[in-house]
Amino acid sequence: MKEGSVVLTPIPQADGAVKNRPAVVLREMPLHRDLLVCGISTQLQHRIADFDEVVSPQDSDFASSGLQCESLI
Repeated sequence: MKEGSVVLTPIPQADGAVKNRPAVVLREMPLHRDLLVCGISTQLQHRIADFDEVVSPQDSDFASSGLQCESLI
């Protein structure tokens, strides 16, 4: 995996369930090669202005992301 890759990873949900959810790889950490990731959500109503990044089908690299609809990072 490399920085910028979209991966599926188990993420705990509010109800205690664990589901595979998409996340973007931000950085591979030195020494142990752990990954720093940021979750991706389709819950656009939770967008925080000047914080979240919207990934849209209109973006030139959207198709290569593997995402299926507009999402927040």
